[in-house]
Amino acid sequence: MEYLVNAREMKACDEQTSKTYGMPPVVLMERAAEAVADEVKARIKKSATILVLCGGGNNGGDGYATARLLFLQGYGVSVFPLIKPAKDSLCEKERKICQNYQIKECDHLPEEPTDVVIDAIFGTGLSRDLEAPVSDVLKTVNEWPSYRIAVDIPSGVSADHGRILGTGYKADLTVTFAYKKLGQVLFPGAAYCGETICHDIGITDHAFEGRLPRVCTLTEEDLSSFPDRKADTHKGDYGKVLVIAGSSSICGAAAFAAEAALRMGAGLVKIFTAEENKSALQTLVPEALLSVYRSDKFDEKALVEDIHWADVCLIGPGLSTTATAQKKLKTTLQSVSVPLIIDADGINLLAKEPEILKGPHTDVILTPHIGEMSRLTGDSPMYLKEERLRIAEEFANEYNVILTLKDSRTVTAIPYGKLYLNTSGNHGMATGGSGDVLSGMIAGLLAVGAKAELAASLSVYLHGLAGDLAAKDVGAASLMARDLLRMIPTILKKTEEQKSICRP
Repeated sequence: MEYLVNAREMKACDEQTSKTYGMPPVVLMERAAEAVADEVKARIKKSATILVLCGGGNNGGDGYATARLLFLQGYGVSVFPLIKPAKDSLCEKERKICQNYQIKECDHLPEEPTDVVIDAIFGTGLSRDLEAPVSDVLKTVNEWPSYRIAVDIPSGVSADHGRILGTGYKADLTVTFAYKKLGQVLFPGAAYCGETICHDIGITDHAFEGRLPRVCTLTEEDLSSFPDRKADTHKGDYGKVLVIAGSSSICGAAAFAAEAALRMGAGLVKIFTAEENKSALQTLVPEALLSVYRSDKFDEKALVEDIHWADVCLIGPGLSTTATAQKKLKTTLQSVSVPLIIDADGINLLAKEPEILKGPHTDVILTPHIGEMSRLTGDSPMYLKEERLRIAEEFANEYNVILTLKDSRTVTAIPYGKLYLNTSGNHGMATGGSGDVLSGMIAGLLAVGAKAELAASLSVYLHGLAGDLAAKDVGAASLMARDLLRMIPTILKKTEEQKSICRP
């Protein structure tokens, strides 16, 4: 797990590292410059021409220090000061060192593009729109065929939410320090960062002094948290999942969710669905049990019996939004005493009367995409995208549910707990059935013994990894939900490999 920080948290870490641990700010600056220079040396030939755009604060100081280190390594470097440093600041001292080494200093952009441009104008503290002449310079170099590098974060990208502040520098590579910033992960900022590499410069979790960031992201090391399976076990040890899904005209969603739960290791999966789906589901998922009802006669007693049979319940995929479907949702909420996932049409039904969630309930995980969340809260999709972290956190707290808000950057909010921002996955996963696979994965992970927080956050990460493998195999444009199902065994094999690495 890695923390993702905003501008305020990063500034506090910087200051605390110097104040409490005695790390001189100039050492942090030098280490940051070394990190950038190392990345340049790993990628760029010494015959290349390099232009460093420098601001007047610490980010500019990083830039001047980087220019000096590259100059001393034999690179053809010039610096372009866009903002005058304050007197006696670290930035001014680094600039003076460059002048002492007679590193070329420009007063305007070169007429011909350089091979490499390094942006060290503004760091994470920027909160206002960029103006001329800086904005004009960025627009120009963005059009150059140069390889563009950003120091810490591209100028014009908000570190807090990834918004573009008027004009943004479009980097091929961003070298950031200590922790990745939220604006480097959230779109559109993520697209301006290019490849983002995080370097240790001497700032550790101790600098948070116990007030850890609320946002984190899972990494490959977290695969080891997948529950163990033991040799002396049987199917009953790996949980029973009830999938309440499908309607008289839709069976694919139920099939995707059921197979995903089985692929995640669930011992038994039963699908409660309309009888019209019986033949198709017996063919699509022969491993699943079926409990069917007549479309014109909902058997509430049968549903309650199946709910009491289950260790985990999932409701919603392909369910429809009829009055009968609404009754199924209410019956489920009133009867369930095990973890419950509500997805797809289950959320659309819930949007009609979300207050029913405020009554006492077991662990509930909601998995809306942006459109479903819009119907649930009444907020516009655009607003939800911009404020997803805050809205997800507030909703989870108000209704005491785990909320997995699906999008290009899915956020999983734990009531009064962490916010998990997912970074796996790709645009090929924007396809019908993808969400049904995810809800089934969550159900399967709950069935094999994971707690609700882990089941939701880790399933999202694994779902994205499956999407990344599928995109490599068939291409993102051709990716379908069945490709995600096909890749689940491969990613679960990776969890076993990670466990072996983590064991002493």
